[in-house]
Formats: sequence, C-alpha cells, structure tokens
Amino acid sequence: MTGLWIVVYGGACWVTSLHTYRVQLHCRVDLQIPFVPEATFVYLSLFLMLWLAPFVLQTPERLRSFAVASAVLFVCSGVGFLLLPSEEVRETPVVDGPVGQVFRFADWVNLSYNNLPCLHVGMAFLCASFYSKYLSFHASALLWLWALAISLSTLLTHQHYIVDVLAGAALAVLVASACRTGV
Repeated sequence: MTGLWIVVYGGACWVTSLHTYRVQLHCRVDLQIPFVPEATFVYLSLFLMLWLAPFVLQTPERLRSFAVASAVLFVCSGVGFLLLPSEEVRETPVVDGPVGQVFRFADWVNLSYNNLPCLHVGMAFLCASFYSKYLSFHASALLWLWALAISLSTLLTHQHYIVDVLAGAALAVLVASACRTGV
C-alpha cells in the first residue's frame, strides 16, 4: 500500500512539475484563514489513525476491503492531481523551535501541486467511515471529530484549501460506500 501511495503521490507531483499548467483553488476565505503551526500535530495524527486499522478492523477481510478502498482513493486522487495541479498562492512561513521542525517535516511530506482532492482528509474520512462500523457510538463520534480536526488542521497549517478539503472528504465517503463490504 505504501508503494502505491509513493508512486501515485510522488509520481503525480513529478509529472506536474514538468509543465506549467496550474489551477487556482483558493477563494477569499482561504486567504483569511490564520496560520497556526501548532495544528501540525493534529495534521500528523493521521498516521496514528492509519495505524489503528489492524486493531479496529481485526479480520483479514475487513483489512483487505480497507486496503482496496485506500488504493482506489489513491488512484482517484492521483487523477485529480494530474488533471488539476494546484497553484500555490501562499508562501510557507518560517517557523522556529520544536514546532518548526515538526511543521517542516509535515510541509515536506505535503508535496507541491497535489491538492485536489486533499488526500490527507480523504484518508482521515476513509478511516472514520470504515472504523466507525466496528466501534461504539461514542468511539465512532470521537473518531469522526478527529477526522474533522485533521481536516481543519490542513487549513490552519496552510497545506490545503477549502475546495480540496471538501473534495477529499466527498471522495472518501464515495469510495468507502463503494468498497466497503458487509464483513
């Protein structure tokens, strides 16, 4: 799964770096969202959410269904990255101290041009969609709040724009609905 992500995510960024076609994804509201580098910790918590998969899904069938859905999400996102490579309109601020080191790592992982749909939000919503089926109501509600917090963090760290956050969430819900089996 990681190999597919590297090929699609890295490959799309490489291909789009070979030309100058870019689309503007931002609106006026995007430019008014404050930069909050501390939100990077929530942004990176997606990795923890992903690592929960074997503990929540527990069976090979459920994990396989989640892997298929992840692969579909990666490929669909890659198509979006290639068709609609984004133009950055905000400069990456300099952040010092320990938060700055964490932010620089997150900014490095978030490659150029790969914004629409937001794969970070897509993966958070895909996890929430799959995991919530096997959790209590309260645990499921907390998981969805976590996915929403990750979505907000992509905006507060200026890694994404509102339209690509919404597109990532919508795509994940569609993919989850299409790929989730009754296991």
